Amino acid sequence: MLRAPINGLLSRRIAESIDATLRVRIRAGVSMRWSGEAGNAGLEVAGEIGSPAR
Repeated sequence: MLRAPINGLLSRRIAESIDATLRVRIRAGVSMRWSGEAGNAGLEVAGEIGSPAR
């Protein structure tokens, strides 16, 4: 967990990983323009984790 500031105090915590797998898809309407995957990616999550965009 990474500590981050709120109102000058380091009281916020952010989940952090350096062994994430990152998958990216770029679309234009229904047409897939590009997709790729990378391992050992860094990832920080701040806030709620919701459903992936569709």
